[in-house]
Amino acid sequence: MLFFTFEKVLLLHVYMTKKIWISGLILLIFALLVGVFFLFNKKSDTRENPYDAIPQDAAIILELPDFQRFVNKLEDESLLWEEFKTIKNIQIVNDNILFFDSIVRSNKSLKILFSGTPLLVTFHLTGRDNVQSLFLINIKGKFSRPGALQTVLKKTFSPDFQVRERLYHKTKITKLVSSKGNKQYSYAIYKKILMFSSSEILLESALRQTDLKENFTRTRGFETIKKTAGKNSTGNIYINFKNFSGLLNPFVEKKFHSQISSLEHFAD
Repeated sequence: MLFFTFEKVLLLHVYMTKKIWISGLILLIFALLVGVFFLFNKKSDTRENPYDAIPQDAAIILELPDFQRFVNKLEDESLLWEEFKTIKNIQIVNDNILFFDSIVRSNKSLKILFSGTPLLVTFHLTGRDNVQSLFLINIKGKFSRPGALQTVLKKTFSPDFQVRERLYHKTKITKLVSSKGNKQYSYAIYKKILMFSSSEILLESALRQTDLKENFTRTRGFETIKKTAGKNSTGNIYINFKNFSGLLNPFVEKKFHSQISSLEHFAD
């Protein structure tokens, strides 16, 4: 038979109360940590959308479910594109596409990454009459580990390009300068998005845009239009008429600029 005095019972009660409070506090802290973890991951996931990185001055967005298939069709079947390539600005865009394609083909792992992930190519007017392109793709699988893709890309470029690095927007920008000095490209990896362009200014704009709340995914009507896009097509083209007229100006005579500017409100 067990016997307890009132004092012992009181002490036991106090001891158990403290134990319950401590256990409850530990559980509360654990729950908060778990909540913060999932909240952080949720926020990270929402920022892995490459559309979030498209600068607001984009005139054309080209969505390519299969980049290599698109390049093959462009080279083998498009007579119209052959004519367009004679224009200086289009030639620059074409060179960027072919160079990006050569990167993908140079490594089996990269081919797997790009064959299963949609690639975005956006077109922008930079300066008075210069058209530049920006490539955006979400990084998945083993390349999502810190430094994994960076290592592969450096090995790919090292024989033919000088590699220079600098920090911008808390992110490492890698600049590639060809041995002859006639070609320059830059790329960055931020929030699991690979950004690539021959324009450093455009790349910097994409890095800043990624952290802004206002982006193309929140543009009125854009998500509705995007849902109607073909799932099995070689590519989908989205035209931002607000900036499209500016992109056309370098290709037409000045006397037609005022008429082209009316396109800005075409989709309002």
